Amino acid sequence: MGALADEHRPYRTMSNDLLDRIANGRTDLAFDYVAAGHAATSADQGGVSLLQWCSYYGDVSAMKFLLAHGESLQSLGDYYYLNTAAFHGHSRLCEYLIEQGADVNEPVADTGESALHAALCTTNRQTHDAVVKVLLGKGANPNCATKPSVPTDHFMRDCRTKGETTFHRAAAFGTEATIQMLLEAGARLDAHDMNGDSPLSWGQLVCASEGHYQKALLREISCLTVSVGLTNKDRIDRSGPPMAEVGQGACRLLPDLPTNSPVTATDHLRPPARRGWVAARAL
Repeated sequence: MGALADEHRPYRTMSNDLLDRIANGRTDLAFDYVAAGHAATSADQGGVSLLQWCSYYGDVSAMKFLLAHGESLQSLGDYYYLNTAAFHGHSRLCEYLIEQGADVNEPVADTGESALHAALCTTNRQTHDAVVKVLLGKGANPNCATKPSVPTDHFMRDCRTKGETTFHRAAAFGTEATIQMLLEAGARLDAHDMNGDSPLSWGQLVCASEGHYQKALLREISCLTVSVGLTNKDRIDRSGPPMAEVGQGACRLLPDLPTNSPVTATDHLRPPARRGWVAARAL
């Protein structure tokens, strides 16, 4: 029985094992893989290249090594994966890709989302604010808007774009530092999405629905809105607004789904050749 089991066991090699480990995050092994005589353009059994895995994990050093040994950034596809790098909080990779020619303002074709939008869809701000700083420093436009009512996977949930600017997302998911960076880059406080909601409305709704009212952040935005003459609907009472007084457009951004719902992300956001990742891990 043992011999029969061995006979039918899938054939494995050292190179297969290395590729598996690289795919699981050990991108430093890309150096060993090429040193063992394998091509820098190699791919795993799912067709995902070494360069794609190194890009997914944000390993710029491994990427540069592969490029020096025959790989090409063009194999990453549209935008050189800049949108994906921003989404996953890889600030150094974003800077490198832009230096190599990636357009910092190139939107995703179907949704109109820019790399800056991708960096502003999570409350994990430590890494993503570093991305925002890089993108703005490289000329990212804080006032670009998404296409209205198009399915988006930036939130790893079933929702649609609202014709929102990056400042709308920052008001909902950012910090005071995030807001300040966008304002210094020229973000418009009086921008409205497809439902007529301002960035302040987004901040009010998301904070209220998530049960954590970020008063300091919202007060700062509220005080600034006075100078641009927004309507009462777009302002905030300092004690916290009742939900009835807030526009309902942004409330539809994040449906009431558990954080471990199966992900249905598009190819430019999901892990290469992997499906069914949960939102908790991706965000």
